[in-house]
Amino acid sequence: MAAFALMSLTGCMGLGGRSRDLPPDFGFAPAIEQPPVVPYAMPATPVFARELSGLKTSDIADFDKQPRAIKSLIETSINLAHMHLPYKFGADDPKEGGLDCSGFVHYALQQAGMRNIPRMSTDLCAWVTKSGGFRRVRDRSATTTQLDQLQPGDLLFWTHTQGTNRGEDVSHVKIYLGRRKSDNRHLMVGATNGRDRNGGGAIYEFFVEGTYYGYVGPGDFFGYGPVPGLKDGRLNGGFVPVAVTASR
Repeated sequence: MAAFALMSLTGCMGLGGRSRDLPPDFGFAPAIEQPPVVPYAMPATPVFARELSGLKTSDIADFDKQPRAIKSLIETSINLAHMHLPYKFGADDPKEGGLDCSGFVHYALQQAGMRNIPRMSTDLCAWVTKSGGFRRVRDRSATTTQLDQLQPGDLLFWTHTQGTNRGEDVSHVKIYLGRRKSDNRHLMVGATNGRDRNGGGAIYEFFVEGTYYGYVGPGDFFGYGPVPGLKDGRLNGGFVPVAVTASR
């Protein structure tokens, strides 16, 4: 009983090693170092489709029927992808030599005329959610009806792409382009990660089944929603960053 109590105390304190007062054959298991981040098992290769570098707006079904502001965002995003930029963490302007995922979206929205918009993927998702347009997707099947409301120009969000399984923190964002005329497949555009040759901006097929390969490791598709006000031509996003006040 005393030995059990001692083992419990050692475990609670996180000592992990062998006590000097115990015989060498007492039987404690050796301590195992836990890494600060435990990524999902990574697939051998990214599971999204190959880059669609030659895609044009004329390849997208019903592109000409979209509102002017949505067409502008799609055209801007495709042109940005055609620049073949590398992935660069923290960058939100091609002049910085690359783009990260939310930087790509932020820059594309600005070039399409939007102002006062969030910069980070988690803030972009909160912004879409606050507008009432966000749609959560839980079904991972290829025939899911949960994508029925998806429209060109919508923002697509993922969780867990930073290598952790921590709640529902949004960590990745892309722009939905619409369906390809030739095969009716969903298309998306945006920055992906440093493993891609053109990780700072490229066009891919979009799907919810399977696993999406993100910046560090696989992630889960979270949901989507329209850019607040863009479809109606309201180019002031109304986002006000929380002011940071210096402590005295």
